[in-house]
Amino acid sequence: MIKKALKIFLIVLLSVLSILFLLVERIDRAPINETTYYHAWKDFIGQKQFKEHSGPFQVGWAKINITPLTSTPMAGYGNRWGKHYEAVRDSLYVRVIAVKNPGATIYFLSADMLIIPPNITDRLEALLTEDGITLSNVHLNATHTHHGQGGWGLKLAGRLFAGAYDKQVEIRLAQKFRDAIIASTTNLKNAEVYYDEIEDADNIRNRLDVADGVIDPWIRNLTFQRSDSSQAQLVTYGAHPTVLNRKFLQLSRDYPGMLLDSIERVPKHFGMFMSGAVGSMGALSEGDSDVAWAEGMAHGLISRINSREEDEHIRLADRLVSDYIEVPMPEQSARISLNYALRPWVFRTFFGAYPTYIKITKIDDVLLLGMPADFSGEIMTELDRYAQQRGLHLIVTSFNGGYVGYITPDKRYDTDLYETTTMSWNGYHSGGYFTQMAKDIIDKFAR
Repeated sequence: MIKKALKIFLIVLLSVLSILFLLVERIDRAPINETTYYHAWKDFIGQKQFKEHSGPFQVGWAKINITPLTSTPMAGYGNRWGKHYEAVRDSLYVRVIAVKNPGATIYFLSADMLIIPPNITDRLEALLTEDGITLSNVHLNATHTHHGQGGWGLKLAGRLFAGAYDKQVEIRLAQKFRDAIIASTTNLKNAEVYYDEIEDADNIRNRLDVADGVIDPWIRNLTFQRSDSSQAQLVTYGAHPTVLNRKFLQLSRDYPGMLLDSIERVPKHFGMFMSGAVGSMGALSEGDSDVAWAEGMAHGLISRINSREEDEHIRLADRLVSDYIEVPMPEQSARISLNYALRPWVFRTFFGAYPTYIKITKIDDVLLLGMPADFSGEIMTELDRYAQQRGLHLIVTSFNGGYVGYITPDKRYDTDLYETTTMSWNGYHSGGYFTQMAKDIIDKFAR
């Protein structure tokens, strides 16, 4: 009897160990300069040439309502378990600003969504190809509201954050994006472009709760002033739009939407919000309710923006660069502890596998890098200094149509946090790798 029990125990033990071996691996901590993807990137960027287009700008814009017509899941909080919204507090939009000169046309696109899902990006690319527009000229972004429409997540992870998948949601949103892009060019007018950096440390905090945490307190603002006195403002900021909590089951644009409402109350003014380096950054607000907190955030930001004098804005020259470059990446995996992760094939089963791109848009000396992630504001502070030393103004935007989780500084990798464990999918050096890629791109454009 004892022998039989021992035999059963050994069989079970070996079975468990075999399953663990198939599913789990130890995290590779090899130096980054020994990795194949790092050397592949260095070879690529060393040879890469960017083409600049000069000439007078024409600018147009458009926004299209993307509020769902029927009840759908909400996207944003995994612990909401795919609940449907119960009301519409404010309508959701996709907004596009088109900037055209004799050599190129670029489109800044921002949607009131959690992210721009890769499957919608792929469908949009197919639609734009029919119109003779390349995706490489579209600077995609999501406002990152956690109270937008769901139903677009293909894999298990996507369904956790966005509810049950509905193909019609994907089709409808891609079509709306395409329509907004086309509409933005129907009323182009001559325009000048201005840049502004406004410090606002009162509305942002480091949400990692670490002693040495830093913040990225800058509102980075592009203003497009047209010859007919109409104006568009493209505002970026790093505070996470999670002011409204998960129990608030209403569609909403959170504080970015309230900010844009303030901008657009002025006649002939158009607003666009692009989420900046929102990783590690939280909103710092107070009020009697979540809605009051969001309104307070919006009021604080618009007050800072409106306090600037016109002569403080930087007039940008009519020079434009646009590119969309695929970057080599390590195999992704989902961490289950500080030292162990699911094997890449398991990750692909539950999360999917997509190519990774960085979107590059440059207007004169303002360089915008669209990242496929929740990109950490802690890294942004380092990159901002680096760019300034090389004569550039840097704007980092998140959610560029791909998604690879959170990119946080390497020094946080062994800290047991949501951003650095649950949402850290790209290996031991992902923060350092993306930092290096950004610096290499900056060096290509340094004055």
